[in-house]
Amino acid sequence: MSTHNQQPAQALNWPLIIKLLISLHVGVGDFLLPLYVQALGGSPQVIGNLVGLGAAFGVLARLSLSWLADRGIIRLLLRISLVALASGFAIWSFAPSSTWLLPGQALLAMGRAGSTICLSLLIAQLTSPGQRGSGYGRLTMASSIATIIGSIIAGIGFIGWDLETRQQLQQFSWLNSIVSQLPNPIPRTALFHGLYSVFSSSVVLAGIFSLRSWPHTLAAKRGTIETPWRNVLGQPSIRNLLLAQSCISAAYSASIPMTVPLLTHRFGASVAAVAVAYIVPGIIYALFPARFGRVADRIGYRRAATLGLGVSMLVYLALPISPQLAITAILWACEALAWSCYVPALEALLAESVIPQQRGTALAIYGIAGALTATVAAPLGASLFSRWPAAPFLFSALCLGMAAMIAARTPPTNADYATIKQHN
Repeated sequence: MSTHNQQPAQALNWPLIIKLLISLHVGVGDFLLPLYVQALGGSPQVIGNLVGLGAAFGVLARLSLSWLADRGIIRLLLRISLVALASGFAIWSFAPSSTWLLPGQALLAMGRAGSTICLSLLIAQLTSPGQRGSGYGRLTMASSIATIIGSIIAGIGFIGWDLETRQQLQQFSWLNSIVSQLPNPIPRTALFHGLYSVFSSSVVLAGIFSLRSWPHTLAAKRGTIETPWRNVLGQPSIRNLLLAQSCISAAYSASIPMTVPLLTHRFGASVAAVAVAYIVPGIIYALFPARFGRVADRIGYRRAATLGLGVSMLVYLALPISPQLAITAILWACEALAWSCYVPALEALLAESVIPQQRGTALAIYGIAGALTATVAAPLGASLFSRWPAAPFLFSALCLGMAAMIAARTPPTNADYATIKQHN
């Protein structure tokens, strides 16, 4: 019996390794993109074009790949997605001008969307109803760990070889002896080419791992679903989860870009001080999702999602009135714990709300709902901040509270009852 249980657990490790290898760029991607465009001589309009192109191709990829994934070719689609991802980074690793970033961005968007759907489906197939919270928590944890590793790689690159960063470090006299021993700086374009070569190589390594066979995955039956979108959207639980995801996306899109401006406005904090305050939350994001996923397996996914979203709401209510940066860091840590609780719970609930042949479609709709909401909420948050700095955070608290109520009212599935019964 123990051998039978260990084999699926060992098979689950491969999607997690792949997730880690392809997520190294996540933590630094949004930060590096404007700098890379600037290094290549591109204008701010190019940055906007790249963001819009990525969003458009991401939606198109989710619409098409989810339909194919529901027809039982998940592993093939995963490998195709990894090829697109590696190719996109490869183009970026030698781009001589900002124009070359456009085809690379299209490939990256398709690769991200396809790999996200396929890995989520594999987690659903490789875990039983009573273990999916833990499985999705481990997937989230792999991405968070990769975010930290990728940020360290980029930090070493910029500290070691970027001339502008070197000049900023020389402002601190106690660092002069260390800075003088660093290698000779290189052009920033060459530095970016090196970083994206690392990201491309890590995806190639993930592609090699994807060639392994996972005998414990279950192939979806083909031809059984004629109108998956209508069937999926017709389920009350899916509609509730889409509304919850839209509220969550609106909350974060409106407030996260305004966090540094708020702290600068209230405390005069620098970006470096904000980064230091974010160390503990970053560790929580990397270590706790799997643990709270197991908690969700025990208490039920609706309860875990409602609890986590409720705590996040309280944190965002408190952020604008935090008296000092240290208190803000504690609030961020609490929000990181809440996020680690509700994210795997919602993903597990989504997987269990549909039959296996509809999971790809459900995941696609779920992702599209968040992306479309973000395009509206981000400029709204900036507009609210210009009127009252606390407004975006209060708006986020309202959205998270609505998401908590929606999660609490989501109809339970048979698997949800079985999960609670199994662990109690």
